[in-house]
Amino acid sequence: MSNFELDTSCETLVTDSNPWQTVALPQLAEAFTPPVPPEIPKPKEALVEQAELVIGIDRSKLSELRLSPRLEHLRETFQKLPERLEFRPGVNLIFGPNGSGKTTFTRAIHYAIEAHDRYQDRILEGDSEEDAINFANAVFELPKNRGSHFEDYLMAGAAPQIASCINIERYANNTYPRYCNAQEEVGRQLQLQREMASQHSFRELGSFFEFDGPAHSSDKLLEDASQNLSARQTVDRDIETFLDVSFTMRRWNTDHSTEVEFPDWEIPEEFSKMSRGRALGRLGLQRKRDYYPGITFVDEPETGLDVQRHINLPESIQTWYPKGSIMVVPTNSTELFRSNLPRINFITPEKGIYIPE
Repeated sequence: MSNFELDTSCETLVTDSNPWQTVALPQLAEAFTPPVPPEIPKPKEALVEQAELVIGIDRSKLSELRLSPRLEHLRETFQKLPERLEFRPGVNLIFGPNGSGKTTFTRAIHYAIEAHDRYQDRILEGDSEEDAINFANAVFELPKNRGSHFEDYLMAGAAPQIASCINIERYANNTYPRYCNAQEEVGRQLQLQREMASQHSFRELGSFFEFDGPAHSSDKLLEDASQNLSARQTVDRDIETFLDVSFTMRRWNTDHSTEVEFPDWEIPEEFSKMSRGRALGRLGLQRKRDYYPGITFVDEPETGLDVQRHINLPESIQTWYPKGSIMVVPTNSTELFRSNLPRINFITPEKGIYIPE
């Protein structure tokens, strides 16, 4: 978000180390509400051939949300959506003018699914209803540790609040849904390079410490910097990794009463004498490429594409996932707009998900 304005309705945190007396914090979303009526969770070991995602918009909750005046238009747009949205198999596009809420709405769906997953996981593991709800609620809270989740929360804007107005009505998925924003991936790389250049430990000690990650040797960083990827090459690499992880991370059986085996892992010879836990900790295991139908989110995949690749995007994007998957794609791509892929258009939100004529 740019041009951030202090909102008097925000919570504040008093700090002595900041030149400002208060730091604005995002307003937390309402408590997670389990699916009503609650669905009977399917055993995790039972794979589904077709991912499913049907959401409901709770308009009464949406009308009661406290949003800053500059975000009030989001409420007006989302109120016009049908109360029930059923996402189609394959690619589902989301269009709209800049600032209309494409990313906010898509992130909100992702947050709602994550809370739903957390709740179902704890119920499957035999936890109490109260513990399951508390675990789900953590999705909407500002993380205490300043790591990747903290960054994602700050970048999410009003999405956690909007998520509290979304009910997951039907859901089937073999994987944990993930969110990739191509524009943000480019920004992260630029930020890393700027921090590397300014950090004294890199200049004097020959190492660089990520804000939330491991140290890097100066030799490796200089080698990477001398062969810098273009913005789109960076996106290609990150999207490839993102999709690979998104559709290979199967939801494992969590029945701890029996020994859980991992038949689809290959152990390199140098790690064969280690315990499984130590080998996992050293990242010595290589995953076989077994892919499962799942649900994932890719924001603005057209970022940095050359002309020919952009023209081919409506066809190529349909090869990015295993058969039976659902991909939700907020985008400004003119080529995707000209396609016949199903979409939501926030210029006419009342149409819901439709296929253009």
